[in-house]
Amino acid sequence: MLDSLVRHRVEHLVFAVDVIPNPQALLPHVRDALGKPSARMLVERVIEHVVAFGADVTSVPDDAGRLVQFGGVVATLRY
Repeated sequence: MLDSLVRHRVEHLVFAVDVIPNPQALLPHVRDALGKPSARMLVERVIEHVVAFGADVTSVPDDAGRLVQFGGVVATLRY
């Protein structure tokens, strides 16, 4: 999903409000595209990035079941 982020293919981003993903888990080109954010700033940078390219964003409670299984962030993509 994050590779699609830097290719501007995210149509709708859904994230858990309290998620703090590990920025070290990102591929280097994705981390660079987001400005190498800290863990606390990663979701904010992702939101800024997708909104700048026309995506919708939805936040959900962090206990939203299966979303946590996917790292707290999922997206639908445009082609």
